[in-house]
Amino acid sequence: RVIGKKGIGSVAALGHVGCRYVQGASISCFGDLYVLGFANQIEAVAGGSFVLLGDQPTLAGGKVYAGDVVDVGDLGSGRAHETIVELCSETFYERLDDAYSLLRTAFRENPPAAIKKQILGDRAFAHRMEAIRTRMTALREALGSIWKKGEAENHIRVRGRAHPGTLVRIGRRFLDLDETHSSVRFFLRGMSIGISEFSKLNVSPTKGGSSGASEARGGVVESS
Repeated sequence: RVIGKKGIGSVAALGHVGCRYVQGASISCFGDLYVLGFANQIEAVAGGSFVLLGDQPTLAGGKVYAGDVVDVGDLGSGRAHETIVELCSETFYERLDDAYSLLRTAFRENPPAAIKKQILGDRAFAHRMEAIRTRMTALREALGSIWKKGEAENHIRVRGRAHPGTLVRIGRRFLDLDETHSSVRFFLRGMSIGISEFSKLNVSPTKGGSSGASEARGGVVESS
């Protein structure tokens, strides 16, 4: 579990992170972030996927930035908690870059016991950080393509309900939910964010037919 209180409750990791639940805390990682329960009032950055499992897989309040897939039970709540989910956005990349700088500084100023005992030398750590920096460069290029073309395989999956008042952003497109959606995926479709049932997401539209997916009016974030 990760609980934030009076400035305590921040986690940063080079790889994956898993925890039972998250309450009022901040988590940054370059891999996947798995939570076996609820996540309330959090700020999370995952270079891979953000996934909520268990009996109460609810994301209510806070901000989540991810680079691959977001998969949750319920998204948002009927109460006055702002919930923002961003996938492959410019802000996601900025937050991930901030996490890289934070980890690099933290390891240099206060290396873990393994490094102090030279089990993991400075050279090995530097090599791993360089590998992450290379990944960041490749990620930046991939995100640039998504921002330009408005196409992405990445999606936000809500197995339960997505509540009104939740802001969904994929690439540079965003959608402020004004109604409840059940068992849906949000995905990038050109100039808008599409909404589809699970079974119909990959069905291609045919001439004179429909894919079963709908387009939702949202907006676009232009870079300055």
